[in-house]
Amino acid sequence: MCTALSTPIVISYPPVVLTGQPYTIRWSTSPNATYQIDESRTGDFTDAVSRTSSDTFANFPAQIAAGRFFYRVRAISTCGLSPSNFSATVRVDVVAAEAGNDITISIVIGSGIVRLPLDLNALFGSSEIAGETYTITSNSTWLTASPATGQAGSVVTLFIDSSMLSPGVTEGELSVTLSGGQHATVRLFVNLVPGVSTQPQTPPPPDSLIIPGVAHADGVSARFQSDVRIANTSAVAQSYRLILTPTGSGGSAKTRETSFDVVPGRTIALDDILSTWFGTLAGEGILGSLEIRPAIGSPAPVASSRTYAVTAGGTYGQYIPAIPVSRFVRRGTVLTLQQIAQSSSYRTNIGLVEASGNPAVVDFTVFNAAGQRIGGFTQAIGGGEHLQLNSVLAQNGIAVNDGRIEARVTSDLGVVAVYASVLDNQTSDPMLIDGVVPAAQTAARHVLPGIADISGGLANWRSDVRLYNASSEGADVTLTFYPQGNPAGASTLPLTIASGEMKVLDDVLRSSFGLTGTGGALHITTEKALPIVATARTYNRTEAGTYGQFIPAVTTAQAVGRGETALQLLQLEESSRTRTNVGLTEVSGNGAVVEIDLQFADGTSAPIVATLAPYEFRQLNQIIRSVAPDGAYNVRATVRVISGDGRVAAYVSAIDNRTQDPTYIPGLR
Repeated sequence: MCTALSTPIVISYPPVVLTGQPYTIRWSTSPNATYQIDESRTGDFTDAVSRTSSDTFANFPAQIAAGRFFYRVRAISTCGLSPSNFSATVRVDVVAAEAGNDITISIVIGSGIVRLPLDLNALFGSSEIAGETYTITSNSTWLTASPATGQAGSVVTLFIDSSMLSPGVTEGELSVTLSGGQHATVRLFVNLVPGVSTQPQTPPPPDSLIIPGVAHADGVSARFQSDVRIANTSAVAQSYRLILTPTGSGGSAKTRETSFDVVPGRTIALDDILSTWFGTLAGEGILGSLEIRPAIGSPAPVASSRTYAVTAGGTYGQYIPAIPVSRFVRRGTVLTLQQIAQSSSYRTNIGLVEASGNPAVVDFTVFNAAGQRIGGFTQAIGGGEHLQLNSVLAQNGIAVNDGRIEARVTSDLGVVAVYASVLDNQTSDPMLIDGVVPAAQTAARHVLPGIADISGGLANWRSDVRLYNASSEGADVTLTFYPQGNPAGASTLPLTIASGEMKVLDDVLRSSFGLTGTGGALHITTEKALPIVATARTYNRTEAGTYGQFIPAVTTAQAVGRGETALQLLQLEESSRTRTNVGLTEVSGNGAVVEIDLQFADGTSAPIVATLAPYEFRQLNQIIRSVAPDGAYNVRATVRVISGDGRVAAYVSAIDNRTQDPTYIPGLR
């Protein structure tokens, strides 16, 4: 019996392939059909080359040169019916690896042994190696060189055994020594990626995490890209699905998906994820949201991301949280976002993600610092979509130096997360502000760690603080600044904040306390628990603009105490490009002994113990090098109280060594 043909769905394909590596594309089956596969160098298939197959896959030979290929499939009836529609188009990028002191390549899972040339002439300079012999050693079993010794002018091949690697980025290191004494180190970053499929979008379960903004796109004066970390903190291996929803109307119908496993206790690194895992190349922009979906019945991972501007002088980044779907809001709940601006110095983008699969309408109201409404607008969003509204305040004729935005879902259906990204117009440095429910911030003590007024050396650090009183009454608050390592030297300041007011405290240590040359933690206390939303921006102030990090306050309940689940710190790194500081602050007025356990990518760990006095703040600079002098990549740390009644909050400040731009990453549970 002859039945109607169904349109094939491309199930898997490699978004990125190394030159010299064959690859396979697979698609769904249709009854009574053979298949036509079109290959093209252009997305419109004007130069398409077609082939037919009775199988539901096609193998393609290794390419010698780098390039881009587009594919689509349709079913051809074996009993005379019309052909089906073509599948959605997929793209394969063939990338040539370039040898150098740092080499970064992507390999598709299942590729086996991958060969890579190493040019010693390029490494040392041809004049330096004439007549020399060389010896190459590796610090990793999956990475070998052949021949490992020989004449320096000979060809050396690196062999990468991808079967020994886990998904994500793995770092290996080669030591190359010449007989004359010259030495060079080659670092190899191998990104093992699964194939990507196109799948219809399904609503995420409540335990899914959604990173509301990921990017690989050109901005006003820089390219923006995203690095993601996913940690399996459970005792058993876990499977996760990554689902990318491109931004804009219809993006939910163009989702791309992949899946992978993570062994217990490991953290995987997904650098420039949209390029390396989803196949986007430089010059081709894509924004969107990324869902991390655990297997049914499995716990959610711990995850974070950093989206940053890439310039010739270094990077400028912002932390973007992985938000549980259970935290998305529906009709009747208000989100507030503060420390926003639209001026000659700063611009504000607004992002929205819908998670239920239902369309939603969101009303935005903009207030100045005094709590006066200065404008508003309404935005509709489709079910499952991601939208980013660039310079949206300017587009609605709203100018503000120190403002706050309220967002509320006004439709009966839809659940939404909202964020703001505030960018310095001179540096393109972004600062992400997560929308929060004011009632969830109700406490009698709010603590802002990492407040500074420190000049000299590589940077000039300053902190701007915003305190929003979301209660229906005025709030008498006390500001207490505890300098690093000296809680007994605290300074206090009384303050009154009217209902609905956002108090603006720029350069807070100098202007409010008369303090310079110091850093520490700022405590905001009230006699009774009130919904005070406290935030800060600590930044490097230069003549060319500012480079900063957004710091949300923590409450006593959000800190960790003895016997409680450890805080997780992700995205630690010590290398030529990045250094990492870890901040600890005691928030309850009791002493605590804290263990910071550094978890390295190879499965080893190194515990560090610190004792904190009541209300003490301490920052441990370049913490990785205290136990690993040569540094390390993709490190996770756990923070737990092992003695005492204190409660401790922790954070990571990841600093670009060239730009001195910091990214604040809070401790996660």
